[in-house]
Amino acid sequence: MAEAFAHFISEHPTEAIYGPFMQTSWLNFYVQEKEPFVDLPTDRYNPHERRADAAGKIALIGHTAGGVRWIEQTGGHAAVTRIEGLNLVHAIQPPPLSVTPISPDQWQSARVRGVDSEMTEVLTDQDMLTGVALPIPPDAEQTLYITFREPVLLSRILFYCPCWLSYPGVWRLDGKSETGSWETLGGVDQENATIWSGPRLFADASGYHARVDFAPVRVQEIALRAWPTTCRAFFSPAEISLYGPGQGSPDLEADLGRVITSLATTTVNRVYCERWAANRLAEASGERLWTPREPAIWDRTTGDVTGTPRESPWPISVDNRSALLVRNEDCEATRVALRGCGAGWTETPMTCWTLFRLAGHDGAGVSGQHELAWYGHRVFRSAGSLEHRVARLLDRLRSGSPVPASDPEL
Repeated sequence: MAEAFAHFISEHPTEAIYGPFMQTSWLNFYVQEKEPFVDLPTDRYNPHERRADAAGKIALIGHTAGGVRWIEQTGGHAAVTRIEGLNLVHAIQPPPLSVTPISPDQWQSARVRGVDSEMTEVLTDQDMLTGVALPIPPDAEQTLYITFREPVLLSRILFYCPCWLSYPGVWRLDGKSETGSWETLGGVDQENATIWSGPRLFADASGYHARVDFAPVRVQEIALRAWPTTCRAFFSPAEISLYGPGQGSPDLEADLGRVITSLATTTVNRVYCERWAANRLAEASGERLWTPREPAIWDRTTGDVTGTPRESPWPISVDNRSALLVRNEDCEATRVALRGCGAGWTETPMTCWTLFRLAGHDGAGVSGQHELAWYGHRVFRSAGSLEHRVARLLDRLRSGSPVPASDPEL
């Protein structure tokens, strides 16, 4: 088996392969660690984790990170080759990299049937202090309906919840066409912590967000449906973002190279950005730039393998040595979050990216207060510890309240 894997890898260059420890441990010995086989989060070997997180081309053994099923459900593509009884998922291609934001102004309403509360504002205000708490009935579903003023061309949904347990384990997005017929657009039927970032996927991601891409479809209404699982009995979205198709396909590597060149001439030493870009920026700068490279199995500064991985969100230090690097489709959402807490900034467009250099703060909410925080993919207003938010959320759900929650501890 090891020889067959080694031969396949030699013909299909791969920089890292994720898989179960029982397979990855001895495969590493056979290939002399030329391409690391990694079992995250249980693999605590420093060089393996670093190389795997920085890799451009990766592969998966079997159902690791959701396997080919998760890739296809979220809009990506991959090839599967059976090698000596094991499926190797390779040639992984992400969903379309170019999208266009659908403004919240195009929403007419966001409601749960039977609940007399309009939820559009709390779901689009770029504030993790607000959201909705929706218990999922046993053996049933909970559905959030979003209606548009005019039909929109939709190709992606992305949503955030205040903590990991607030996400539904199984969910689906349905769309209603202009003719009134409903069809399934996409969804996920398995619990894992895998995300897309840049051109690749990342397993065991603490900066989690739920997202699916699908072929563009014109809809006048969508239904976000969630089902209970053993560990998930509620759905508590704090922010929902919708996108339509974009133009062309950006060259993320080349465009990020321009960002790296520009940052070298500044005094910026902290850049908050998505995980793929965070790895690239930190390595290209020789670790001069701090970036949110979660999750780490150990403390990257001390090499301590017993340390607790850093959880998202990352509180943002608001000063002129900090910057946010976001994709162009998320620029307006970023402006809303920054304006909401009185932060100043300057913007520098860089092809598919925009650099927001921060310039002080009018209030007291800086790093220690979590008033601005980076949630793996984007910046939001936020406050309170993860444990406190979970406890308050559970209290609300035990009371059976499905109404929008504006409690700052959620």
